[in-house]
Amino acid sequence: MKDQHFYREQLLAAIEVIETGKDDLAAIALHLVLFEDMKNDCVPFEDGDEIPVDMALIDNSDIPSVKLIRDVILKLQEIHSYLLNINSFPQTDDSAYEELSPEELDSFEPLYPVGNRDTLDDLKRETGDFISHIMSSVLHICYCLIYGHEPPEKFPHYFYFPEEETYSLLESDDINTNTLIILARFLQEKREEAWDLS
Repeated sequence: MKDQHFYREQLLAAIEVIETGKDDLAAIALHLVLFEDMKNDCVPFEDGDEIPVDMALIDNSDIPSVKLIRDVILKLQEIHSYLLNINSFPQTDDSAYEELSPEELDSFEPLYPVGNRDTLDDLKRETGDFISHIMSSVLHICYCLIYGHEPPEKFPHYFYFPEEETYSLLESDDINTNTLIILARFLQEKREEAWDLS
């Protein structure tokens, strides 16, 4: 029988990963837009300015990497809303995962490091890295939801470079897990696109 507390913690962790992923990718997309603006000498901000994350700037961009990020953000928003709805988590500005203790939140730190943003090429590569992190974290959580415990130490590689065997291992009748698997497959496809663009 599944430990319902552990299961709920993992679901909340998935919601956190999705929320954080949306924010991180929106920030990367905005930086890509600003890099393009700098190249064209039309940056509306000065050093030290706080730059708001404006989805309109992202939505109106023709930069291929930004368009890809926009697609990923829209999918993350769709899955996020769906998980909140089917699990009766509140849809407010306050995240459902705020129910987790600081120690539990700390346990969901990124599994893989990401790079820096010194150049436009670095930033484009980082797009794929962030998508990889979200995907691998989602697959990690799927394992936990199915098996009721953390995966063996060798598994992060399988979650970072999933093959059909990985997805077969995570087959389940659980609607939350299946929803997250759909997301992971989508992210894997977009990660490959991001790497092709960088």
